[in-house]
Amino acid sequence: MALKKHQLGYLSVFGGILIHLTLGTIYLWGNINVYITSYYRLHFDNSLSLTTSSFIFPSWYFFQTLGMYLATIVGNRLGFKRTAVLAMLSFAGVTFLCSFIENFTLFMAIYGTLPAIALGFAYMIPLHCGWAYFPKHRGKVNGIISTAFGISVLPFNPIATHLANPDDVIPSIEVK
Repeated sequence: MALKKHQLGYLSVFGGILIHLTLGTIYLWGNINVYITSYYRLHFDNSLSLTTSSFIFPSWYFFQTLGMYLATIVGNRLGFKRTAVLAMLSFAGVTFLCSFIENFTLFMAIYGTLPAIALGFAYMIPLHCGWAYFPKHRGKVNGIISTAFGISVLPFNPIATHLANPDDVIPSIEVK
């Protein structure tokens, strides 16, 4: 049984919600930054500070915007499904690989750029797909999908905190 156009539209929006729920976890950096920086200070470079590691946020915004711009161009050439899958695999894969980097400068260079570009790609694709199915309700589609991006920290914050600090050690905070 083939799905009707409106059913495909609802599935598209639901898929967009799932994608944005994952992408919004990038905001977890605000919580785990102190633990990651403390870990690097303790094990690799005692000169690190939260001021240095906080640079990741503005870096993400710049590279996310670049990814958003390129997403439509690449999506039109490769197809939106393929682009979304590649973007999500890149986002998750690079984030996972960064967990093995021992040099903080290299960590910041990679984690502050590549996941953000992938995020920009994956952010735009569900919106474009939802707009295609519901052209008269673009604002609603935008709001519904983007809400998942904003609320994703609610369920994932306790998980990320536990993963970043499983022994509940008090972080060494140093702001320079």
